Parts: sequence; C-alpha cells; structure tokens
Amino acid sequence: MRDKPMEKRENGVRVEHLTGALPMSEMLEKYVDVEKFLGYCAACPRCGQTWSCPPYDFDPAAVWPRYAAVTLYAVQVFPESEEAKAAALADPEMFLRPYRRAFDALLEERERETCGSLRLDAGRCLVCERCARRDEEPCRFPEKLRYSLESLGANVGALAADKLGAPLQWGTKDAPPEYFVLVGAVLTKGE
Repeated sequence: MRDKPMEKRENGVRVEHLTGALPMSEMLEKYVDVEKFLGYCAACPRCGQTWSCPPYDFDPAAVWPRYAAVTLYAVQVFPESEEAKAAALADPEMFLRPYRRAFDALLEERERETCGSLRLDAGRCLVCERCARRDEEPCRFPEKLRYSLESLGANVGALAADKLGAPLQWGTKDAPPEYFVLVGAVLTKGE
C-alpha cells in the first residue's frame, strides 16, 4: 500500500512525503536478509563507530518477529535550483541534514502515537555530534537511540522502489541525483 505523497517547495528544493505499509510476514519474506545487509554494513567505514550501527550485542533478526506490521515513511528531496544542486553535490550529508532532522522528528512522533511500536530511522543516529562508541563509552542517550532499517537487515532500496515508488538514485561526480530519498519505518504490534 502506498499513500498519495504530500509535497512542499522551499529554497529551490521540492520535498515529498511518502508512506506505505506492509504486514511483517511480507517484510520478512521479501525485504529482510540480515546476513546480506550486515555484510554491507561491515564494509562501511562507520561500522562499529556509532551505537546505531553494527556490530550489536543482540541479534537483529530477532527484532522483526516481535512486530506484526511495518509502516514506511520517506522524504524525497529534489534539489531543483542551481544553488540547491550545487549544495547537494558539494556535501550531500550536510545538504540533507535539515531534512533528516525534520524526518527524525516525524518518525519520533509516529512512534509515540502507537504504544509498543519501534521507530527505525533513515541512517545512523544523529543525536550526538560524536558518538560515545568511538571513545569506547556507553551511549549517552540510550532512550533516544534508534537503529535504521538497513542496520537490522532490511533492503531499503527494494522497499523504496516497491512500496514507495521512489527507487534509490545515485549522483555522479558532476551532478547530484534527481532526488534523494530518506526511508524510515515504524514497526507496530497490531496489523
């Protein structure tokens, strides 16, 4: 299921909010491969550098069966003006940071609305500028720490394409992608 996107434009950037949903049985059958995606995580330079990234002291595969349904949320960010395209090309992470922060707040709100749910963010935790894990210390804000879909073994690319109609895109050294897409989810106990 995919809902109609909500859209807004500001500062040469168009933003669309997308949602979709699927039962956990379909999620597990088609979109979760913990071994494969944790292998990708292991190749990332951030692996082991933040508490929201593997390796974990728990089995990511054990998280999914605790829930009955997945509601996907995404923000599609289209840099349309030349200024926005230049900013997106120069530093994609900084360009996306305000959209990511707003998206995290939306996901946090959705998680609060449903008792017993679990929010999965669009990438690594951004609560602290420097994660305590890098200094071999425990998480300073464990109540705020959330994992990402991919860090628990989900195929975000397939989910974005199949369930949200927003396939992941990649830029080149000379041009950003047409759009960036941030994908998160809320796992719920009820269908």
